[in-house]
Amino acid sequence: MSAKKIAVLAKPIKYSISVPGSKSLMNRALICAALASGQTKLTNPNYCEDTVYLIKALQSLGVTIKQHADYLLVKGIAGKFKKPSRALFLGNAGTATRFLTPLVPVGTSITGDKHMQQRPLDDLLKALYQLGFDFESKTGCPPVKIISREQTSETIDIPGKISSQYLSAILMMAPTLKKPLTINVRGTLVSKPYVEMTIAVMKQFGVSIRHEDFKKFFIKPQVYQFTKYEVPADASSATYWWTLAAITGSSITVDNLHDNKQADFGYLQILKKMGCQVKGTTVTGSEELWAVSQNMKDMPDAVMSLAMVAACATGVTEIKNISHLKAKETNRLKLLISNLRKVGIRASTNGTNLKITGDVGKINGKRITTEDDHRFAMAFAILGLRFSNMSIDKSECVKKSYPAFWQDIQKCQQASKKQTILLTGMRGSGKSTIGKNWAKKYGASFIDLDEEIEKEISMSISQYVKNYGWKKFRNVEIKITKRFIDIENAVIATGGGTLMNQHNYVNLKHYYIVLMYAPVSELRRRVQNDKKTSKSRPALLSDTQDELGDIWKKRKYKYYQVADKIYDSRNPR
Repeated sequence: MSAKKIAVLAKPIKYSISVPGSKSLMNRALICAALASGQTKLTNPNYCEDTVYLIKALQSLGVTIKQHADYLLVKGIAGKFKKPSRALFLGNAGTATRFLTPLVPVGTSITGDKHMQQRPLDDLLKALYQLGFDFESKTGCPPVKIISREQTSETIDIPGKISSQYLSAILMMAPTLKKPLTINVRGTLVSKPYVEMTIAVMKQFGVSIRHEDFKKFFIKPQVYQFTKYEVPADASSATYWWTLAAITGSSITVDNLHDNKQADFGYLQILKKMGCQVKGTTVTGSEELWAVSQNMKDMPDAVMSLAMVAACATGVTEIKNISHLKAKETNRLKLLISNLRKVGIRASTNGTNLKITGDVGKINGKRITTEDDHRFAMAFAILGLRFSNMSIDKSECVKKSYPAFWQDIQKCQQASKKQTILLTGMRGSGKSTIGKNWAKKYGASFIDLDEEIEKEISMSISQYVKNYGWKKFRNVEIKITKRFIDIENAVIATGGGTLMNQHNYVNLKHYYIVLMYAPVSELRRRVQNDKKTSKSRPALLSDTQDELGDIWKKRKYKYYQVADKIYDSRNPR
């Protein structure tokens, strides 16, 4: 596999993106569809490496699956799988391996690549031994061979601290047994939302489960029903784009994510605590990010994303209860610390919690070691969009969950080069001064809409308003604004009231809109000291001594509504 060098974003960006369907949900749906009798249609499929391994394995077990670009058809065989002619090879697809182990016929062997052969199955096998099943495995990891599948017990115990996939595997298998099954979970259940996900998918296929606070589960023999199932967009994949927004000051919307029951949807609230603006599935980064103390027991797949934000935050972020990361595609806890230290960030662990000391001034680009782990490749690629000279080894490993990731990165980079930034705000808020600096910094052109209007009317705005009134001026402003609808790679400073007009806002809302903010007292001081501004700009109100204060009260809610980002112009950066 080749290494991929990451180029930084040209400038902050306002961007919308669609992420692939959830491989976690698709794999659960594939298992349930195979266990059903009849044809299930799965829409919005994610043909990533993990789901493709599972599809091929199910086909080897006698399930007919027809793949199309936007959907696939699964002809279930009520779990009556045939013995495959050779061992099922599942690469490093941990979910597929764990889900199939309790289901495949006697005599079937399951194996994977070198990473999968180091990933534990022991706790799953021990639970199935209690049920009466028997397996052959030298190490407690793949390869594993199924020796018998006779149910001799109706009660089993399973530890909850290592992986919720073990419990999910048994839950999906249990309805196919001839007798009821009670499952006792010992200790704290990690990744509980993923178990909730399993139960929800099973319910859509007509199977119900009763439980007592996720500590005891009761499953009766039942028949899976074929159905139509739409694979929701993947919240884990969305975390990378929300992270990009957080660390670059961009405003990014994941526009196809609607399933807020996925565990990693909770990542939005973490970013909010760290200082980002969050509206629906849109995240806008902050000028300053704050460290947090966060329990990530239920969001293991978002830990790498959070670590990237923590590296850019002020203070020490503590990510708690993540010992189960050691049993993922790699020992993620160890590898994360190694890569963070490599790029200049202090990180340490006690085996359960991870501490990261953020410092944007120390981060430097390095070649990231992924060990074929897709989440490391994607998380550090996002960091590389902010800090130059980052490169990702074995970059093709993203195919495991997000095959189009690099194409999406490239599209984002190209859009950033074209991005136009629009500045709004009160008089004296710094739109022109800071706008010119930003244009120089980003290699963009600078446009002052007030100057463009004065060119059109051949007089100052102050004189025009005095002669013709505000209403006629606003009509001229709308006319001039229309000329700048399709400008690329520019910084545009608008008049204070430009975006208060709905026509102008509709024409310009596709740009990245920044509200330049300063307190009214500071605005007064600046305007009084700027003789040019005070002379050339007309009075907005005719009967008040505190014009700026009254106008701010009138406009501020609209400013906040239209802005993608709020920028404190007292501390220009």
